Amino acid sequence: MRSMGCVALELCAVAAGEAELFVALRSCPWDHNAARIILAEAGGCICALDGAPLPQDTGSAVLAACSRPLLEQVLAGISANTSSRENG
Repeated sequence: MRSMGCVALELCAVAAGEAELFVALRSCPWDHNAARIILAEAGGCICALDGAPLPQDTGSAVLAACSRPLLEQVLAGISANTSSRENG
């Protein structure tokens, strides 16, 4: 795990295959909008932490992965963890 301190660079690292997954708890649109296009062109996926589409005009938590299956696996883990906390 590492952080370069720049959401755009982190997303480009996922797009380039240098990282498989990226999570940011807070990102502004100017931090991720351009890099999300690069990620999509490289076959990666990006969304909010709840799996919703990432808003283009407001800040959000960000989850990005090098592939759709990995993104879905991480979202399932987040959902399971959240459910167990609410029920426990």
